[in-house]
Amino acid sequence: MLTDRQREEAAELLRSAEDGVAPIAPLTEAYPGIDAEDAYEIQLVNIRHRIAAGAEVRGHKVGLSSPVMQRMMGVDEPDYGHLLRDMELRSDTPVRAARYCQPRIEVEVGFVLGDDLPGEGCTPADVLAATERVVPALELIDSRIRDWRITIADTIADNASSAGYVIGRAGTPRARPEGDRRPAEQRRRAPRRGPQRRRAR
Repeated sequence: MLTDRQREEAAELLRSAEDGVAPIAPLTEAYPGIDAEDAYEIQLVNIRHRIAAGAEVRGHKVGLSSPVMQRMMGVDEPDYGHLLRDMELRSDTPVRAARYCQPRIEVEVGFVLGDDLPGEGCTPADVLAATERVVPALELIDSRIRDWRITIADTIADNASSAGYVIGRAGTPRARPEGDRRPAEQRRRAPRRGPQRRRAR
C-alpha cells in the first residue's frame, strides 16, 4: 500500500509521460508495494486533474473482459478506466500518431446508456435494461509505460491504458414504454409488435 504522497508522485509521473510523449519505467519498479487500490487512486488523481482543467467524463471503458486476458495479467476480474470528452475522436478525421507514446487500436462494442446503473450489485440484466443502444466502437489504447511492460497495477493507474475512442453510428432502437423497468430479457419475451432490440455478444 502506498502513501498519499507516493500516489500523487506516481500520478505526476504518468501525467508527465503523457504530456511529453515520453514513456516511463513500470510503476511497479519505482513503487514495489503498489496494489490495485493504489492504482485506482492514482488513476483518479489524474482524472480529477483533467476535470479541473475542463475535461468531462463521458463514460467508462472495461478492460480485461475475457478470461484469457485475465489469466495473462494474473487477475480474476476486469479493470476499468475513464473516457473523457477530449479523448473522443472522429471517424472522418486522421489521428496524429505522434501525439501518443505507443498507440494501438482495438475493436470494441459500445453500450450507450439511457439510464444510470445501480452501482454495487449491478447485474448484466441491469446493464441491458439501462442500455439505449449498442454501437460499434474503436478504442485507441496507449501505454505511458515503456515498451508496454505492464502489470495490472501499471495499466489501472494509467487509466486502463486508454487514450481515445471512436463511437460508431447505429440506429436508435424502438423506445421502451414509459416506466418500463423490466430487465431486457423480459422485454425481449414480450409479444412482437415491430423491430426489437438485440443483444450484442
